[in-house]
Amino acid sequence: MKLIRKIFAFLWNWNELISLPLAMVLWYFSADLIRIVDATAAAYDGGVFQIYLFAFIGLLIANFVTWIMLKINFPGIYHYLDNFLEQNLKNRVTASGIEPLTTWEKSKIALFLFALYFLGFVLLARVL
Repeated sequence: MKLIRKIFAFLWNWNELISLPLAMVLWYFSADLIRIVDATAAAYDGGVFQIYLFAFIGLLIANFVTWIMLKINFPGIYHYLDNFLEQNLKNRVTASGIEPLTTWEKSKIALFLFALYFLGFVLLARVL
């Protein structure tokens, strides 16, 4: 019982992890669900997941190459992005001085970065 509570507490904090097992269960039963609608339909095999695996590997490689090229070619920009911006993203400079970022501004930055990585992954998955 204690272990189950720990698992639920972990999944409550890391609810993003639920989507992968759910997707795997849906894929496992997809052939039966498709055949309920059309008895002659064929289902995908496990090799379809290689597309996403290669897209993920490609995204990691692109991320690595981008950071290395920035560090080699533009060390000032690399330092700014890696250290200064990450540590100081809580404030913005205005005409009246330094003010904290609003929740809306932080949300826009976070959603932009998430969308950028998600779009990169989706485009890589479609290209492969």
